[in-house]
Amino acid sequence: MEVNLLHNSSRPVVFAIDASSANKVKKSGVEMYAFQLIQNMKKHALEENERVILYSPTKLEGALGELPPGWESRVLSWALPFGWMKCRVGWELFRQKPDVFFVPSQGLPYGKTNMVTTIHDVGFRRLPNVYDAQNRKRLERVTKRSVKKASHLMTVSAFSKSEIESFYHTAPDRISVTHLAADTSVYRRLSLEEIDLVLQ
Repeated sequence: MEVNLLHNSSRPVVFAIDASSANKVKKSGVEMYAFQLIQNMKKHALEENERVILYSPTKLEGALGELPPGWESRVLSWALPFGWMKCRVGWELFRQKPDVFFVPSQGLPYGKTNMVTTIHDVGFRRLPNVYDAQNRKRLERVTKRSVKKASHLMTVSAFSKSEIESFYHTAPDRISVTHLAADTSVYRRLSLEEIDLVLQ
């Protein structure tokens, strides 16, 4: 995926990332996705004029807070129990104007910055009966907003891409499939002997 930028060469290209999900102590699938994605992004050296900023409502903890050259953490304090993404992050985007803002967990803030977000699936549309009404309405609202506002969308499988295209009438070239990967520090590929033993 490429994001075309009209950029002033006199200042760095700034990529901002929502690290709030990745910074949670108890991580569900989406939080783990955000954490692992950021941790692996850190392994790739930036170009000389590139910078990455991680936004979070609290200080980054543990390995997430260990930042390579060109990376920085910015704590965006917010006293209310709601509105951090839409309002506080939206205000930061207005003030600082990063070139691209990436949200790994779908909800987008106010603002006109180039935004990229991941829609993991739209199961609430295909199987609405397995979601409670309130959660289903929230997911529908957030997904519609993401499809409308994002400069580009990512999803985790070809099937999810086809579902997003179908339900939200989205052009195929607006969605990139970025397959999930196992954490190789925890999981490994079994040998043929081990596989055969399990099959037996």
